[in-house]
Amino acid sequence: MRGLIFVKVNTLDTKKHKEHHCNMSKVKMEKLLGSHMAEEALRVTTNLIDKYKERPSGSDATLAVAKELANTLKNYSDKTEIEYFPFYPKAFYASVKIVALTYIVALIFMWLSIPFIPSILLITSLVVSGSQFVLYKEVINRLFPLEEGANVYAVIESSEKSYQTVIFSSHHDSSPIVNSDEKEKQNRIIAFVSYVALIALSLFQSFNLSKKWIIYPLLIVATVALYWVVKLFKYHLKEHSSGAGDNLISSAMGLEIAKYFNEKRLKHTKVIVASFDGEEVGLAGSRYFYKTNRDLFSGTVYNFNVDSIYNAKDLSFLTSDINGTLKLSQQIATSCVEVAKSMGYETFSQPIPFLGGATDASVAAKEGYEATTLIGFDYDDKNVPLHTKEDLPKRIEKEAVKRVLSIAIRFIERVDNNLI
Repeated sequence: MRGLIFVKVNTLDTKKHKEHHCNMSKVKMEKLLGSHMAEEALRVTTNLIDKYKERPSGSDATLAVAKELANTLKNYSDKTEIEYFPFYPKAFYASVKIVALTYIVALIFMWLSIPFIPSILLITSLVVSGSQFVLYKEVINRLFPLEEGANVYAVIESSEKSYQTVIFSSHHDSSPIVNSDEKEKQNRIIAFVSYVALIALSLFQSFNLSKKWIIYPLLIVATVALYWVVKLFKYHLKEHSSGAGDNLISSAMGLEIAKYFNEKRLKHTKVIVASFDGEEVGLAGSRYFYKTNRDLFSGTVYNFNVDSIYNAKDLSFLTSDINGTLKLSQQIATSCVEVAKSMGYETFSQPIPFLGGATDASVAAKEGYEATTLIGFDYDDKNVPLHTKEDLPKRIEKEAVKRVLSIAIRFIERVDNNLI
């Protein structure tokens, strides 16, 4: 009789192997889909820029882009709206010019030996402009002309009752071109130091803390510093960027997100795709959207905001906003990094640096929602085309767009499966 050989099969290992194989296959399919979606998003971005080019906040071109986005979104959603809102687009950058103007006026008063008024002017201007430009407070808005902006948003309902809402957001207006070369940055530092020094000098003069023979030579130095201070009047140019990476590509990605979840409805998660106007002039569009549309949201609200996508290697999730003064959701940022890692993508989370600006996620966070912003550039990279005439589709890596879409879809699906 031949001996029987019994082979013990580890069914647990076999099951794990099959699950691993299935997961790898799913990731591979998602990447292929992401690649196709990225190509389409880049095509839409290129076409819109060819047609409309510059898109100042509240301009006819920006409204036209909002209408084109809406015309596509209405085919892939249960509800699509163009939302018009009042705002003051000239107020934001005017705060920089106010600093320069105040310096000149205060200096004249000081040469005339008029006490206290220069100090009051300089300190008030610094507080007001800092609140407006650094903290994104709407302090001086009503001093400027009222204009109209246009947001667009689309709602994709869940197949059953919604217990949470994910808002995929972006913005479709473009920034004024900012003088941002190294020489200009040095000029601004000198201008700021001169401004602070003039405040101190005005206080010394007002309270007679120094002799006139000391004050007047210093006033001469302050007058020479006008060379750098007046350059603040040209902090930005009248010309606007095409804003491909910042941030029309993200609005185009929103169309792909809507298409995907319109076809593959989530069970308990409502998806809202939103593209805002007025982001570049103080987050005006998102302020209006979150203030007036609370009834759209169901249950826990998550904001997956996307802004300034250029390079795949630089993808990161922000954990703070508004120049580092506001916390975003560390939980969501960490979860998104984990999602990316599960797909073989290297990303990380980071706080926004001081003077790094602000994103629309800050508005969602202020409303108490879980929010983060996915960016695709390095703040220390001097070659990033952000806010320059070089912000064109050719500067956006297809791989970066593919990864953003893949991560966003996987994140939203994890929300629906209560894995966040």
